[in-house]
Formats: sequence, structure tokens, C-alpha cells
Amino acid sequence: MLILSGIYKSFGDVQVLNGINLRLEKGLVYILKGDNGSGKTTLINIISGFLALCKVMPSKPLILV
Repeated sequence: MLILSGIYKSFGDVQVLNGINLRLEKGLVYILKGDNGSGKTTLINIISGFLALCKVMPSKPLILV
């Protein structure tokens, strides 16, 4: 299971992810769908640890695996 709660990310003045909350169950297949520039790759990069979360956030982020 993967749980994301309160995920925020910005690049300079551009807010890319704004309070993402997800709960993904083990054994199921999910798709991540959205327009170009909507933050799909940024979210995957945060989950994988390639990108760090913002240092200043409105709430405490949570990523549980």
C-alpha cells in the first residue's frame, strides 16, 4: 500500500502540486492521467525519491509505503 497525504511541490513561483492525497492498494493497477505540465512526472519523482518535497508546506506531508 502507498499512502500520500498533503504533498506540495513548487519550482520557484510555480506551484506544481498542491495538497495531493492518494491511497494506492497493493495488487491493483493504477494510471496517472493528466494534461501536459499537470505534475504527473513531478509526483512520480517525489514518490521515487528523485525530487525532494518543498521545505515550507502548509501541512506536514506524509508518504507511507
